[in-house]
Amino acid sequence: MIFHDSPGLGKGLAAPSATSATGPQPWMRLLCATIAVFAIALTPPLQGLQLLVMGGGLLLIGWRSSVSLGQLLRRMTLEASFALLLVLGTLFREQGDLLWQWGWLEIYQGGLLGFFSLAMKVGLSLMTLNVLTLTTRQIELLQALKQLKMPPLLVAIVGSMLRYLTVLLDEAQTLQRAAQSRNLLVSRPVHRHIVGVMIGALFIRTYDRGDRIHQAMLSRGYAGLAPEGTPLRWTKPDICLLTYTISVILLSIGAEIMF
Repeated sequence: MIFHDSPGLGKGLAAPSATSATGPQPWMRLLCATIAVFAIALTPPLQGLQLLVMGGGLLLIGWRSSVSLGQLLRRMTLEASFALLLVLGTLFREQGDLLWQWGWLEIYQGGLLGFFSLAMKVGLSLMTLNVLTLTTRQIELLQALKQLKMPPLLVAIVGSMLRYLTVLLDEAQTLQRAAQSRNLLVSRPVHRHIVGVMIGALFIRTYDRGDRIHQAMLSRGYAGLAPEGTPLRWTKPDICLLTYTISVILLSIGAEIMF
C-alpha cells in the first residue's frame, strides 16, 4: 500500500501500530502531503485539467490507503463549507462578460471561472490533509515534525494543543450540562447571556487547569521542549511515495501543456 491502514486523529495520541513498517514512514507522508499542497496552491489560475489530474492521484492514494470515500467526504463537508465562504468573494469579481445580474449582485465570466478554480484548489488541499490525518496518528505526525527539524517549541505547542483539546471540550460540555440542568437555556435572550457567561467561565477554568497541568509536568522533569526526533531513515516505500508524488505533479503539468 502507499499508506498503511492506521487510525486517524480520532484515536488520539496512541502508540503507532505494528503495521507502520509496511508503508511509508510518517515523516515521508507529511513531506509528500506538504509538496502536494504547495503544488496545488501554486497551480496557475484556470488550469482545471492540471487540478483534475492531481485530484485523481490523490483519490488513488486514498483508495490504496483503505480510506473510504464516505469517511473522507464526511470529514471534508464542514471544512469545505467554511473554506468556500472565504473564497466566495472571488465569484463577484468584475472580469470578462456579464453572465447574471440580480439587483447589485453581478456574476462575470472571469469571476465564475476564478471561483471554481480556487474552490478546486481548496477542495484538493483539504483532501490531501484529510488523507494524511486518516492514515497517520497524532503522535506519528508530531514525531515526523521533529524528524523534519521543525522548531522544538512549535512541536511542543502543537502537541500540547492536540493532547488537551479534549479537556477543553469536556469543560465546555460540563458548563453546558450545568446550565441545562438549571433551565437557564429556555429563552433566546437568556440563552445569549448565559453563553457569554459560559465563555468567560470556560476561559478562567481552562487557564487554571492549564496552570495546574503545567506545574505537574514541571514536577516530573518537563523541560519545556519536545525531545529530539530519531534520524531520518529512507525505505523503499518512502522512495516509492516520493516518486509517485513528483510523477503525478509532473504528469498534471504535462497534461495541461499538451491539451
